[in-house]
Amino acid sequence: MPYGPLLTRQFGPNPKGSKLTIQEMDDNLLYLSSSITSFPFTGSAGISGSLNVDGTINELQLGIGAGGVSSNIALGQGVLQNNTTGYNNVALGQNALFNNTTGNYNVALGQLALQSNTSGSNNVALANKALYSNTIGNNNVALGAYALYNNTEGNYNIALGDSVLFYNTTGYNNIALGNSALSSNTTGYNNIALGPSALSSNTTGYRNVALGYGALSSNTTGSNNIALGGGALIFNTTGNYNIALGGGALYYNTTGNFNVALGKSALENNTSGSYNVALGFNTQCTDFSGSIVLGASADATANGQLSLGSSAFPLGPIVSEVSASSTHTLTIRLNGVSYKLLMTQ
Repeated sequence: MPYGPLLTRQFGPNPKGSKLTIQEMDDNLLYLSSSITSFPFTGSAGISGSLNVDGTINELQLGIGAGGVSSNIALGQGVLQNNTTGYNNVALGQNALFNNTTGNYNVALGQLALQSNTSGSNNVALANKALYSNTIGNNNVALGAYALYNNTEGNYNIALGDSVLFYNTTGYNNIALGNSALSSNTTGYNNIALGPSALSSNTTGYRNVALGYGALSSNTTGSNNIALGGGALIFNTTGNYNIALGGGALYYNTTGNFNVALGKSALENNTSGSYNVALGFNTQCTDFSGSIVLGASADATANGQLSLGSSAFPLGPIVSEVSASSTHTLTIRLNGVSYKLLMTQ
């Protein structure tokens, strides 16, 4: 201290042998020396000026934590226990930011939140063991118990919900909202999962968008897929570049690629067919490829087929025209029936 006390007051010892010494300093500051096991007097006490407290009371850390950095806030057992130069951190809860040494601008609220963090900065962890394993990852937000639990070096992730992005280690730029969303992701990046269990099995797949309960929930390494609707692309594992809009669209697809399905249950039964376009309720092509299927319940029965309408929801009417002579034909399915169209110029 650069100056001596102006006035010293001592209370105690009390019957238990504890005593409290208060030294009144310059600039209206109070300095509390010694530790106490019980408060030496009862009643009320008035304090004017500033009160600087940094230490433990009944094993509860209260103050700025290790390192003496005045911009940190520490409250709880073992919080900021190993901090050296890290600054502007807030740690509330048992062992929150326990191993932090040089990390800055972190907020850890909850038991063991950001417990392993050493130099990671600009992280927010709210709830029990959120971002528990993070060491050098930056700019992550974890709200929910065990959210981003195994993250070590991943950056720019947002996890909202219980166990969201649980296994993520180095994956980055992921957004997950909902119980177990992206929970198996390890190194996958640029994924968006909104809804319980959305993309829950994804491990290394990247640039996927899943909105709805269970959307893309079986996907492991498939990438660049878009699934909007409960159960959309739910069984997809390694298929890429698929778009499914509607509940149950491309439901059973596993390895098919470059499919577009718009409508409830559109291309529901496709598993490995690719390059199909289906528009309408319950439009199907059953593992054929390169087909275009339009209209409710329309179905394709071959590769590269154009199917319009169905017997249940027919297009029409169909009228007769003067026949034309041609050797070129195009087979289409119209209202569930195959026709050969003469092609003339």
